[in-house]
Amino acid sequence: MVTQNDVVAAVSAALTERYPDSTVYTNLVPSKFQRPSFLVENTDIVLTASTVSTVTLQLTVRVVCFVAVDEYHNSQLEVLNVRQLKVLGIFAPLYFKVGDRALKVQQLTGGSGGRDWIDVTAVLAWDVGITELAEIVEPPMGIMEEINLNMEEYDHGNAEH
Repeated sequence: MVTQNDVVAAVSAALTERYPDSTVYTNLVPSKFQRPSFLVENTDIVLTASTVSTVTLQLTVRVVCFVAVDEYHNSQLEVLNVRQLKVLGIFAPLYFKVGDRALKVQQLTGGSGGRDWIDVTAVLAWDVGITELAEIVEPPMGIMEEINLNMEEYDHGNAEH
């Protein structure tokens, strides 16, 4: 069965294939992140009845595009616009392949973003057997591999205790 995690991983893989020199983040962007880069996240999921034994899952996936910025934190909108069109092109056949499934692209939107980012939102849908939903196994929690720690020295001044 295709899950939200599978969809995010497939979109990330498609971006990495199209932009091998760009970093692809999922769900979170760290402070001082690399540019150019992308953020892939799923924002909403809706389950609706389809037939007696199936339901339709409808997942909203958002891809945020980041490009290089200048000292004022501005980027070139022309570069963002072209990047947005190329990301839209990933979903252009109006289906998106995840594993052995072709998910229907029900809606595709490009947002105006900000001075240094622009986004693409895709609503993908696929049918799932009701019994498949009952058989989903939650993945185990992974062990922490990395800690990002920012330590600063604090000067208490000349106050006496």
